[in-house]
Amino acid sequence: MLGCLVGGPLRFSQFRRQLEPISERMLILTLKKLEEGGFIERAAERASLSTYKLTALGLSLLEHVGDLFQWMNSNAPAILESYDRRSAPRGSRSSLR
Repeated sequence: MLGCLVGGPLRFSQFRRQLEPISERMLILTLKKLEEGGFIERAAERASLSTYKLTALGLSLLEHVGDLFQWMNSNAPAILESYDRRSAPRGSRSSLR
């Protein structure tokens, strides 16, 4: 999620689009935790419109996990496919055996 902010600040709706299929509730909770941890800061332009950006602490974390982030991005399709296969109903897996 922090990697989304490398290119600059994002609004909530922009996060939501980039991180689909994340639920709104999970996104809200995660953004709050990242803000509490000092990794991001939220600027409220209006009550219903917030922009999130990396703090110096968040940026320094990304410098250390950048390679892992890139690996996760490049392997995300294979990882998601594996989860999908494992979560399929047992009867539908019989053709794989």
